[in-house]
Amino acid sequence: MGTRREHLAHITAGLGLFIAWLSLVNSSDAAEVPTPGKQVGQKFQSQKTPSHSRRYLIFLPRTYKASGRPSPLLLFLHGSGERGDDLELVKKHGPPKLVTKRPDFPFVTVSPQVRRGERFSAAALLELINYLQATYNVDRKRTSVTGLSMGGAGTWAVANAAPGRFAAIVPICGTAKIDSKQFLQLPTWATVGGKDRASLVEELQKTVAHLRDRGAPIRFTLFPQLGHNCWDATYDNPKLYEWILAQSTDKRPKQKK
Repeated sequence: MGTRREHLAHITAGLGLFIAWLSLVNSSDAAEVPTPGKQVGQKFQSQKTPSHSRRYLIFLPRTYKASGRPSPLLLFLHGSGERGDDLELVKKHGPPKLVTKRPDFPFVTVSPQVRRGERFSAAALLELINYLQATYNVDRKRTSVTGLSMGGAGTWAVANAAPGRFAAIVPICGTAKIDSKQFLQLPTWATVGGKDRASLVEELQKTVAHLRDRGAPIRFTLFPQLGHNCWDATYDNPKLYEWILAQSTDKRPKQKK
């Protein structure tokens, strides 16, 4: 009997260790290694500025290779409603939602999440991009950024900080204070719903008009019948991705970073 009890105790202990290990794996940000055709959660740990550390989703297209021809990189910035510590929220809209049904999506798609009460920091985003470009086989000449609402403002802000880093930007229903000369050579496609907050629509229209007057390569789409959520219509447009894929920083004069 003693032997049977010892044997049962060993089995119970082993099962306990297995359950503990499984729990640890499931709770880890880096539990799943990114593989082509799949989106997983990861964590960037900044060695320089701890506050820049954050969790993010990453999707590798089916065509992704660790060496050889690099893939274009698309950075997606979510809205204020997706802040927090639950990465599943980031899949609610835009590219991280799209890739769950499109394993053939052609971009390495990275979607960082900010904590509750925070907004996107240009410095933190640029450090994350540095890490991604050093870690994955992505094309530095074809790195683009897009975002909606709060993420749209973040898109303007990070491009304003380093326009030469991006092949194209797509800010959606969001604005930010910018230096117009930073956008004179940066392909931009801005969108907004005509029934969105009037002050937002007016401010974005003024920004677009000013950039056009200065000869900036900017496209603008206003959806007359849509309110704040014009991002579904924007991201459901196949021509948007064709346009982004056609952009590259080596197709225009070099800019200071």
